[in-house]
Amino acid sequence: MKLFVDDVRQCPDGWEKRTTITDAIKLLYLGVVDEISLDHDICHAAGFGEGSMCTCPEDYSCLANVIAMMTEDIPKKVWVHSANPWGRKKIMAILEQADVPCEERPMSHPMGEYCGLGEEP
Repeated sequence: MKLFVDDVRQCPDGWEKRTTITDAIKLLYLGVVDEISLDHDICHAAGFGEGSMCTCPEDYSCLANVIAMMTEDIPKKVWVHSANPWGRKKIMAILEQADVPCEERPMSHPMGEYCGLGEEP
């Protein structure tokens, strides 16, 4: 499965979208995610707080930390598509420190804009 984690952007063709950190973590632990694309500000809009599995003090890093701590079923490809350059670098630093290969795929923030993860419409 290709998992696109974002609360505002359209999901590219061929990807499954989740809008909360909790839903993304559940799929990661099921071991069904081959590729994942991450946004920086996902916790600000959804999936953070009461009832959420995201308890990191710095919300932007929660999903990156979960991936970094995984010992099996780590996604083969990790993309960071956040438009926020600071947030993108922080997520990538967490993953790289854990030897999880990742690649930048920055995309504009306006809803519905093409992000480059599939065929351009």
